[in-house]
Amino acid sequence: QVKKKNICRYLTRREPIKVRLSKNIYIFIVCVRRLKLVNEVNFSVPTDSTSFASGDTVNYTCDVGHIQAGGSRYRRCINGKWTTLRLKCERKPCGSAGEIANGQFMYSGVEFGDTAEAVCDEGHHLVGRATRTCTSRGWDGRVPVCEAVVCGEPPEVPNAKIEGRQEPPYTYRSAIRYRCSVGFLNGPREIWCTEDGTWSDSPTKCEVPGAIWAGAPKKLYQFRDTLSIECYRGYRSTGPSDVTCGNDGRWYPGLPRCTRKKLILGRGGLLGD
Repeated sequence: QVKKKNICRYLTRREPIKVRLSKNIYIFIVCVRRLKLVNEVNFSVPTDSTSFASGDTVNYTCDVGHIQAGGSRYRRCINGKWTTLRLKCERKPCGSAGEIANGQFMYSGVEFGDTAEAVCDEGHHLVGRATRTCTSRGWDGRVPVCEAVVCGEPPEVPNAKIEGRQEPPYTYRSAIRYRCSVGFLNGPREIWCTEDGTWSDSPTKCEVPGAIWAGAPKKLYQFRDTLSIECYRGYRSTGPSDVTCGNDGRWYPGLPRCTRKKLILGRGGLLGD
């Protein structure tokens, strides 16, 4: 007679077996699997069976994105109980997400489920997807590119030219210096390309304070070009009204100066000096 505590050893089938204990008392004995997680491992059981004979074993595998880090993958049914699962699973590592020229990845980690965020150096902008995720097959997506910020053509300033003009592209921190060919500088002499792709300041101006010149101003004047200059109303001219461009890049006999007229309070109101 088989004792009930050892009955699983003699089962050759996986269906429940009916055992008579006395005249009117029967029991059904079956070895059932237990799905309790051990050591908080992530695993799956590759079978849909609900009952097992004594001596049967099941093979556990780590979940997607996890790898075996120790212990045994097997459990055995013995006398209606399962042996302790010793399997240990840990997240699969992905390693480096790649190298970015003029940038770098900021990691939340380098294991399954972690992310890497691409950050460009100052003066560069990102082309491509910024975030990569560690999957069971490695990092998804591709390594993005950090391209240099480029500004458009520098602003044109009437009656001025750019000193030592460089060839485009105008990348981050490229500087442009203006020099007036007529008048005096009113505004910044130098502007530079900023990190958002715009020039640092509004265009400068070249002007004779309080004066206007006849005709449309040119961007560049050549040797022997002439220019007529008049002062605004309320200003007095000191110097010549017509000037000529010399071969040394200067105006001759010299640019006039326009100074505001003094106002005198008379009986009839304000009078010019």
